[in-house]
Amino acid sequence: MRSAIRKDERRSGFTLIELLVVIAVIIIIAALLFPVFAQAREKARQARCISNLRQIGMAVMMYAQDCDETYPRDLSHCSDGPTTDPCSQWNPSRRLEAVLMPYIRNTEVFACPSATTPPVTWDKQHGVCRWDTWGYPDFMCGKPLSYGWNQLLVQLCVDAPGGCTAPPITLAMVEFSASKLMVADSREYLLDQFVLPFANYPDRSPFFARNVGTFYPEFSQSHWTGPDVIPAVHTRHHAGENAAFLDGHVKWLSYHQFTDLPANDTVEKWFVYWR
Repeated sequence: MRSAIRKDERRSGFTLIELLVVIAVIIIIAALLFPVFAQAREKARQARCISNLRQIGMAVMMYAQDCDETYPRDLSHCSDGPTTDPCSQWNPSRRLEAVLMPYIRNTEVFACPSATTPPVTWDKQHGVCRWDTWGYPDFMCGKPLSYGWNQLLVQLCVDAPGGCTAPPITLAMVEFSASKLMVADSREYLLDQFVLPFANYPDRSPFFARNVGTFYPEFSQSHWTGPDVIPAVHTRHHAGENAAFLDGHVKWLSYHQFTDLPANDTVEKWFVYWR
């Protein structure tokens, strides 16, 4: 009887093969679930980004209602003047983020959680936060520059008569505002047909990518040396980007809407959203 009990006790645990089978099953399940979890996380980040842009768009519309139905503008001279100069590019009060802050009061809306852009940093020489050669308000320091603006609306660099006191653009001046871009995912402060579709491109602009001709046949340049554009990596939200339009609504845009077009069509396609 005692030997029979000991024999049953020895058989009560897992064998090595059974343990290996269980581990293999766990690994297979994990391999199936991890991509699902990653997609779910990105969907959550995309939803947060859409919320950010919706709040920014609403802030622009509230500003317009308070300012005689005019859009806010960032009008600066392209000059390395002191931060106290109203027209200096280093004056942080000129950035739209600073102009819109009274209508938002939440600095986190200017940071997309899926942005891989380097953060805005402190510039000791000029005593302001900076991105590229532009001064930013303090609350932007440490945040990735996540969104770019329609430069026809913003007119960041102004050399025309009147300087930074040029008249603003009114809501009535914009035709089909529901189809014109206001602000969108971007690695640069100003939007164009290259930085919008690939907002997480790691270099200055996809225009300088070695394989730019794959996506923009009319701009093919064999001598560019920038990293290749990889849509699966360099788009920010599931092969596309989020964008707010001039009427305040927000939607997702596929990168295909700006690329893979017949030669000489890319610029025309861009202008559909642009002006």
